[in-house]
Amino acid sequence: RRSIRPPEGSQESFNFEQPPVLDGARLHREVPADRWCVTRKDLLQLRALIRRCVAGGRIVPTVQDAFSVQDDTTGPRIYTVNSQLIVPVTQKAGKASWALMLHPDGLPCDLFITHGWAEGCYEFVDKVLNSWPATAHHAYCCMLSNPQCLDIGHMLRTPRESPFALALLAAPCMLVVPNHAGSIYARIWCAYEAFLAYSEAKVIVTASAPAPRLARTVALMSLALAGLVGAFTAVSRLGRLPPPDAYPDASNFCALVGGFTLLGVNAIARPSRWTRAIVSASAVYAAWTLSQFGPLMVDKIWGRSQHSYVSASMLSWNALLLCVGSVVAEVDRKSELQRRQEAKQLRNGYTGSVRDAASSVPEDKAKILAEVAASGLEEKVDEAIQVLLVAGASTPTLRATFRRVGMLEQAHYTKLSMCVFGWATSANFYLWVILRHVEVLVDPAMLSQACLSYPSDKSCNQAHRLDFYIAIFGALAVWAWLALYLCIPTDTKSFAARVLACNMTMASVVLVCFIAVASVERWGSERRQL
Repeated sequence: RRSIRPPEGSQESFNFEQPPVLDGARLHREVPADRWCVTRKDLLQLRALIRRCVAGGRIVPTVQDAFSVQDDTTGPRIYTVNSQLIVPVTQKAGKASWALMLHPDGLPCDLFITHGWAEGCYEFVDKVLNSWPATAHHAYCCMLSNPQCLDIGHMLRTPRESPFALALLAAPCMLVVPNHAGSIYARIWCAYEAFLAYSEAKVIVTASAPAPRLARTVALMSLALAGLVGAFTAVSRLGRLPPPDAYPDASNFCALVGGFTLLGVNAIARPSRWTRAIVSASAVYAAWTLSQFGPLMVDKIWGRSQHSYVSASMLSWNALLLCVGSVVAEVDRKSELQRRQEAKQLRNGYTGSVRDAASSVPEDKAKILAEVAASGLEEKVDEAIQVLLVAGASTPTLRATFRRVGMLEQAHYTKLSMCVFGWATSANFYLWVILRHVEVLVDPAMLSQACLSYPSDKSCNQAHRLDFYIAIFGALAVWAWLALYLCIPTDTKSFAARVLACNMTMASVVLVCFIAVASVERWGSERRQL
């Protein structure tokens, strides 16, 4: 059988074949339980080690866990890894836990990971690493933090004083890891951890695996967009489509608004076959707009375009932004489907009440239920878990919001396409209005041409002043929104993005109507002049 010594020259300097011998019992007496933690690097190292052990025959399938050796998605169950890897290695290390074997002095806990032991190790590590909070550094994870070679029954006599409870009380955030085998809330200790997290007002977040084949999807969609842009450009250059100069600025912006409206609808709607069709339509539409408006700035520099510099640059940039938004919308769609799958896994086997959770030790369940009942929070804990299942997270703010307005699906997550559609589009539009107004005022010929849209000079001047002031106010509001968005708590950012996306969708409709009215007025003015 192959050695589990790390390869020469690798960053894994710890020798798991011959680990340093420690006094595990003494370490776990002296080091507080809220310091029995591991890092992200430790989890990456563990995944690679398990992979090598599986390939080398050190971890083998059993009757209870007939995993595939070739599988790199789920992997052997934690039960199997614990008995065939963690216990043998930590036994050599003096019976210390995996965490204290790597960090004998301990690490302060700022993340608590709650999970089940029937899940695959690859599945577990991938979900934790993909959802690891940016502010967290060290995590408590029972399979790695608790000593697997020592009897810790005396530590569990009082649930509130158990290592689980002490670590959770120290951590500001709890990460819930779903798995394909069943809901972790069908187990009493996981339900008790939910009770503690709720009673101590902790942030509870659902871990999610990366969306499957996401990188390939982005690459294929980018290549498809490039191919469509090339095809539309070739058809346009051959004279099959009218050039952008054949349309007035208003019609060009109407075309872009149509594409961004598609993205806005997709950003608000839940994923389905219809949202997939919307994403596909917006991608084709984006390719056409980029083929038409992308070359405008180059044509303007070479004197081949009648557009102003401001209009040419903004049309080109918005067309490119629409293409990026289409790709991001597909990423959002696949990511949300993955998150809904995680919620489905958390519901699998969960009855809706912590009282129905099972325990391998009946005394543990009796003690835990007695503590929960004495607190009077049993219904509140059930509510907190329900919020987690629906929203993807459970925080005091989300729970208060749900009590007022009801359940909001995936309320914790912000779609990137909302930001692309909402913030970037509005910022670009207001900037275009401001720069366009300045450009018109500087060039008398452009001012005269712009006033053809209005029946008199007086109304023309009023309209331009109003547009300019509204644009300045809108630009300030957009940048103020961004500053506030960066400062508000994570569990409220999704609501801010949704409001912005809804407002921009309505603004797009109003803009199209305004442009249509202005075009009709301009057409009537030209007819009167003739």
